[in-house]
This record gives sequence, structure tokens and C-alpha cells, in this order.
Amino acid sequence: MISIWQDKWLPMEFNQKIISPRSILPPTARVLDLIDLSSFQPRWNTFLIDSIFFPFEAEIIKSIPLSIRQPSDSLTWTKNRAGTFTVCSAYFLQKEIEKVVTGNGASSSSTSRLNSFWNSVWSSLIPPKSKCFIWRACKDSLPLRTKLVDRKISNSFFCVLCFDAAESCSHLLWECSFAQAVWLDAPFRNSFSFPLHSQFIDIIDAAIKKLQSPEFEILCVAFWMIWNCRNKAVFEDSNPKPAGLWSRASIYALKFMEANKKHLVSSAAPVCRWSSPSIDSVFKLNIAISQSKSSSSVGVGLLIRNSKGEVMAAACEQARKELNALWTAASVNSNLRDLRSMWHFLTFLSKSSVQSESLILEFQNRTRDASLLIRFKRVLTYYIALPYYASLKISSNFAELVDLLNSDRTCSLEVAWILEDIKLICEHFVDISFVSVPLKCNRAALTLASVAKENEKTIVWIEECPSFLFPIVQHDIE
Repeated sequence: MISIWQDKWLPMEFNQKIISPRSILPPTARVLDLIDLSSFQPRWNTFLIDSIFFPFEAEIIKSIPLSIRQPSDSLTWTKNRAGTFTVCSAYFLQKEIEKVVTGNGASSSSTSRLNSFWNSVWSSLIPPKSKCFIWRACKDSLPLRTKLVDRKISNSFFCVLCFDAAESCSHLLWECSFAQAVWLDAPFRNSFSFPLHSQFIDIIDAAIKKLQSPEFEILCVAFWMIWNCRNKAVFEDSNPKPAGLWSRASIYALKFMEANKKHLVSSAAPVCRWSSPSIDSVFKLNIAISQSKSSSSVGVGLLIRNSKGEVMAAACEQARKELNALWTAASVNSNLRDLRSMWHFLTFLSKSSVQSESLILEFQNRTRDASLLIRFKRVLTYYIALPYYASLKISSNFAELVDLLNSDRTCSLEVAWILEDIKLICEHFVDISFVSVPLKCNRAALTLASVAKENEKTIVWIEECPSFLFPIVQHDIE
């Protein structure tokens, strides 16, 4: 049993403990004491919660969805989308906590710049072995002679290409007479220069900012080739020459870039678009949620199309935005029964002259959070009440959730209990499946959700396509 005052149970980023002063309930009170179990559907005792807690804590508590099954309490781990504890996710959580405790805002800015730097390195069109070399050089982890002397592996720290200075990373690749002879052939040598003893990572950072493609790629390959010349001098006792190295680097880099671009074109995925049901008597219902940081509400878009791609019904409606993304979607779906647009849709389906035994549903969620599961659960519950739907195919852009629904592994997310509810509901269907689809495949419903954010009124179109949706629907059909 979870203690109200002692345990961490609030769905917040860092401080999950209650900070409201203790009142009304005793120190040993449990979270169960805040729940009204007198009805079939457990619900929060809103009057008691509002009387005890600060307003912001009361709103968070009341937004937590409750299960009819009343499952046992369990530990959760929300820093991993798969719902499993990993050392890596714990490490990043610790780093986040340290930033909050120390108030180190500059560190966050520095981290952002460093992430941008590495993204540029790893996204460059050069061979993977060259990328790994640049990464090791920037990290100063190459087995240079200065490093080997520190580890007492070598007795000499002089550069093997010039024998004039200590073999550091910046010296070997930039300052050495061998390297300088290579850079004399570079067309950008006059506009790209550095003072002596600069850090190699600073050289690469400046190259990213100053050089365009393919100059940057050729530069990285040239660095890698200089390293290969050094290794040949060490291990093969050869006497490499700098002449022609830049030309060889240019040819090597350009050939790789050309081959890589051809590969990307040939293996490119087909244009993603909405797909219609393959059977005439099957409808497809698309549902989307869109939210923004500046708005206090979220938009919900719903769209029904037949096998020809024709719009049978459409709707957009606003729902309340909670304190964070996870519980916003959870609240939307927990109150799906109160959405007037959903009521119109169910009425349309039940009175439709086309009686179908199958239905395809696609759920899209821009927030990509785990509470999308509640949407699955709510809609599944609805269609149990419509007995002629024995077959159901549900698709979502959230691949991690689809994987959770299709697997039997233990999940430690806050909404793990919903997985158990869904598995029980699925037993009522003859055939049900969950598949993953790209976000772009549901542009029409996402557009309706975006419109709903700006319109407080619920709008429903029956057997009519909204004018602003016509270009998107027409594109999907074609």
C-alpha cells in the first residue's frame, strides 16, 4: 500500500513526494484512502483531495487514471520508453538531477552545442572507419607516442613523421611538417588556419562551421590518411610521402559520397501515405491528438473513410491539457466517453447501411507518450458493445507502444496496468492486431486535431469532407 506522505507516487519529473502540509488524514494514510470505491468505476474523491492538497498537487492526483481491476501497487521506471530499468537511463536521470540541484544552466547550453557538433560529425558522408577515427581523435584517445610513454609502453614520444616534436594529436594531424605539406594542396588553406597547439576538437569544430560539403568530408578523410601513413611508418618501417595525399583523399571521399548517395536513392522508402481498407465493407477510423506548449488545451481529430478513401464522417474537438504530456493524453482518453464527436461517430457506425464485421483504427499522437495505451483501451471497450465488429486492426505511429502490446515482457511504466486491461479486453475479439505506421500516414486526422486546438466548438461533418481537408484526402486517394 502506498503512503500518501512518505512514498514517491506523483507523476512529476523529479520531486514525486507530496509537499502539502499534512491535514485531515492521519500520518499513516494511504493513497487508497483518496479513492471512492463505492461505484463500479473507481474514482478520486475530489472533495477530499481539494481539501488536503495544494491546488497544483490536487490537479495532478485527479488526472491519474484508475483501473476497474484495482491492480496491486508496483514500482515504476519511466525513464525508458520500453518500461525497463537500465543503467544507461539511470545515469542520464542522475545527470538531470545534478543539473537541477546545481542550477547549472550553462552546462545545458554547452551540452546542446556538443550534441550539435557530434551530430554533424556522425551525419557526414564519410566511411564509418573515418568517422570513428575523427571521434577518437576529438576525444584524444588515439594510441599516440605521448600516450604510450605515459603508460610506459614506449620510450620515445617524438613524432614518427618529423621527429621534431612530441607526437600529440593536434601536432600529428595539423602542425607536423608532413601534415602541413598535405594542407598546402588544400584549396581552402588560406581561409582555414589555426594557431599552434590548438586542440584537435577545436579544429574539427571550426571546419564544420567554415567548410561546405564536400570540403569537410575530404578534410576528414585526409586526417584519416595521415594517421594511416603514421601507422605504416611505425609498423611497416616505411617512409610515406605527403605528395598526392590530398588528391587521393579527394578521390576517395568523392567516390564514397557518390556511391552512398546512389544507395540512398535506390533504397529510399516509397512515399508514405494513408492506405485504404482492402475490403469494401470495412471502414477505417483515424484518431489524432495534437498539443502545444502555449495552449491550455489539446486538439482531438477523428476521421472515418471507406475503402474508396471517401470521407464518411469527420470531427474536431478540444480536450483539457494536463500538467504534463503523459497525463494529458491519459486524461483525454479516460474521458473519451464525454467527447461529443465520438458519440456522433458511434451513432453513425451503428446506423450505417453497410454492416461490417471488421474495422481498422489508426491512432496518431504527436506527444509520443506511453498513455496512448489508454486510447487503445477506451476504443476497444466501445467496440465490444458493437457485436458485429469481431475483427479489429489497430495501428499507431508509436512503435514502442506497439511493441509493448505485442510482447509478453514485464513493463514498469506508470501505465503498465493498462496493458493488462487491454489483454483482457482483446480476448473478446475473434481477431485483433496491433501494427506500427509512420506519423505521415495520418495527416488528415492530424490536421483536424490542429484545427481543434484553435476552435473551442465541437464540429462534426457527417458524409461530408471539410473543405480544408480536401487536398490531403485527394492526395491520399491518388
